[in-house]
Amino acid sequence: MLGAVIADLAAWTWEHNRDCFWERLVSPEAKLSGYGVLALEMWPMIHEGGIIYKNRLYPVIGKALKHSAIWCDIPEDWRIWGSDEYDKPIPFDLKIAMISSALIDSGFLSEERQRQLNWKSFFNGGKQEYYATNIMIILRRLREGATKKEAIKDLPECIFNWYKTGTPHQWNDYMEYITFAWRCFYYSFDYTSAIHNAMKCTGNRHLAAFLTGAFAGAMYGSYYSMIKEKYGGNYKKIEFPKDFPDTYRNLMFKIREEEFKSRIFFPKNDALTNVELHKWTPIENPFENYKINSELRRRLLLSYSTGWEFRFGTYLDNGWFYLYRSHYIFFRFKLKQIESSSWRITDLQKSDCEFGEIEWLKSYFQTLETFWYVNSRYSPYTAGQEVGPEALKYCRYYAGETQCPEDLKNTVNEKFWYGEMMFCEGNHNLNEWMKTAEEIYNNLPKEKKAFADKYSKETFAIIIYIETLFSKWCPYDSLDWIYEY
Repeated sequence: MLGAVIADLAAWTWEHNRDCFWERLVSPEAKLSGYGVLALEMWPMIHEGGIIYKNRLYPVIGKALKHSAIWCDIPEDWRIWGSDEYDKPIPFDLKIAMISSALIDSGFLSEERQRQLNWKSFFNGGKQEYYATNIMIILRRLREGATKKEAIKDLPECIFNWYKTGTPHQWNDYMEYITFAWRCFYYSFDYTSAIHNAMKCTGNRHLAAFLTGAFAGAMYGSYYSMIKEKYGGNYKKIEFPKDFPDTYRNLMFKIREEEFKSRIFFPKNDALTNVELHKWTPIENPFENYKINSELRRRLLLSYSTGWEFRFGTYLDNGWFYLYRSHYIFFRFKLKQIESSSWRITDLQKSDCEFGEIEWLKSYFQTLETFWYVNSRYSPYTAGQEVGPEALKYCRYYAGETQCPEDLKNTVNEKFWYGEMMFCEGNHNLNEWMKTAEEIYNNLPKEKKAFADKYSKETFAIIIYIETLFSKWCPYDSLDWIYEY
């Protein structure tokens, strides 16, 4: 959603400060149009849940149009409608802005919540409004990691093909703007290039940018603006205008934070990558037999922001995963589903960058496996910034990996790793097992108490769980190996 608002600001920048637009996309003096204002005003109500009624939404919109006209570019007939009792017909352009804002704000909701919001009936819409509701379906799919082609699969063709390519624009039809915005995004390679494409609109440039920014933001993100080296190579964080009211600035920061936290994959324009045109060469794939389970795939999609401790990261772009570091791109690959919860790395390719070793990709996967949780034994050096199971910090072998590390396999340590993993992932009650461990400890002979005294009460409880687990699985086997913990 924030991508649409930023694109609205970029359209103002294009119209008032062309040099600043090319350099940083958004001017520090940029102003919102009514499209950006409505998207921000409607966002909290749409995301709070429940049914939305006109007698709640219209006063919010009217108040915003009335007061924001002081510092935003709001058409006079919009302001007048916002000052009335909302019983007069909605100006046509305002209705389009309301519909667009509602659909774009809803594009980042779950499929169930989208079905609950019947925007077509809400706005008493006709044929075009009916087709336009597919915008939020496309946005949801893009945000879930769909490719550009997958995002429009099985949807009405008129959404993305309302007019034939090359025909003169009339700019008097909502569906024409939607098709134009989709094509601006479809033929882009990142967020900035999509907005550059949208500036070719000679009609309502803010509407075109608003729709384009929504599509581009869903796939690429909108944190950084990047320019090719031949055009200056600028790499800028997209800042919000300095003269915005605090309520809007704070809301935009909140939305940016929530969009990043709730992301399903790491987007291109949030990464320290580049937008150069690379030549890709297929290489031998040493990961052909490397199993990607559901949890590892989730971490691979989510990834993390790179830094001093973890230099390599990945982002998802139109079906490809790209390995990058500090504005360099080294490898890309795809995932192919083999079973219901198993994937393999395919189509491994190397860029034309002079650097790049396959060990870097192996190191990256090790980071996803070992350094994901903040409460593992490797804390504070963590990448994923997720809190793992409570007992994780008391484990000696398991550090949150999705599968047993190779150096532990076929050793007694593999049993310890598996037992700790089962305890953590099974969400066993540590306090209850500590009580059980205390009872067992009190009945141990002196020499075995010496073994237990080497560990904290929490870790000893996990050891007792491992012993209990394997005694049930292998009741006739010796468990003397437990003393090798």
